[in-house]
Amino acid sequence: GEGGSESLLRRALEADPSHLNAMCNFARVLRDERGDSAAAAEVFLAALTVQPHSGNVHHSYALTLLKLNNTAGAVNHTMQALYVEPTNLPALMTLTRIAKDANVDVDEARALYEQTLEYIPTSVEAASAFAHFEL
Repeated sequence: GEGGSESLLRRALEADPSHLNAMCNFARVLRDERGDSAAAAEVFLAALTVQPHSGNVHHSYALTLLKLNNTAGAVNHTMQALYVEPTNLPALMTLTRIAKDANVDVDEARALYEQTLEYIPTSVEAASAFAHFEL
């Protein structure tokens, strides 16, 4: 059956389907307590439509994609988290871990990120343009 927190979050989302914190917490419950990363990914994706410029949501989605073995997607959303919040330490650590664990060459992506940041450090346009960047 459902845990108490899960049913509370379901009720909160019934009352307000676009409540960002409830969406993210519900997704984490699905991923971490239920082990249902696919369902969690859908909820995080919906959360990104509510708040596309949240570094934390991008990073949480990236961690979920990693559990689904979608490394390219995880790198993409980790980079988007860093575009929005360049000081997001957990996202930086995730990017480093992905590079080490999966032998993914993220140097090119990181170079592009740093180069863009030099010119437009707070650009929402850069963040949304990066959404279409595929590794």
